[in-house]
Amino acid sequence: MMNLLKKYVVGGAAAAVLTLSGPALASTIVNNGSFENGLTGWTVSRGTVDLETTATAPLPAQDGTAMAELVGTTNALLRQTVSLHTGRYVLSLWYSPEAATRAANSRLGWNMGGIISGVLSTANGATVGNWVQLNVEFLVQNTRKYQLSLANFGKAGAFVDNVAIAPVPVPAAGVVLLGALGALAGLRRRKKA
Repeated sequence: MMNLLKKYVVGGAAAAVLTLSGPALASTIVNNGSFENGLTGWTVSRGTVDLETTATAPLPAQDGTAMAELVGTTNALLRQTVSLHTGRYVLSLWYSPEAATRAANSRLGWNMGGIISGVLSTANGATVGNWVQLNVEFLVQNTRKYQLSLANFGKAGAFVDNVAIAPVPVPAAGVVLLGALGALAGLRRRKKA
């Protein structure tokens, strides 16, 4: 009986660990969100977007060695089409104002296909030479293609890096509970036999 109990406890624990590790492995839906391959996957719809590297920019890239600079005086607009299925997602990106002399005028607008949008600026705690992260959850109600848009407003540009969209993982507590209930059900069935 003790060996049987050990088998179910070990099996239930292994199933819970494997299930918990699944959602964490979900990759981003955005193509080239760290700009390591230039602007591949992105479309410049307005203005000028430069590719900067840790060697040429006033701050290190947030991820990898490259970042996009939405040039301020051109009111640049950068877009990417992404396919999303019904469900919850997290949009994540990193922003930094371009120039100290005009940092107060640096604003990065973001829009996720009309579902959710906002603006990052020095009012959000962004300072020149430092990255500020945006993490926002949103709900997709229709499976289709959406436009992710990033635009700068004002006289100062904006640096953007590590843009990602990922599905929201299943809550871990629920998965562990299901694994434990499965193990108990197996024990009960075995005990009756």
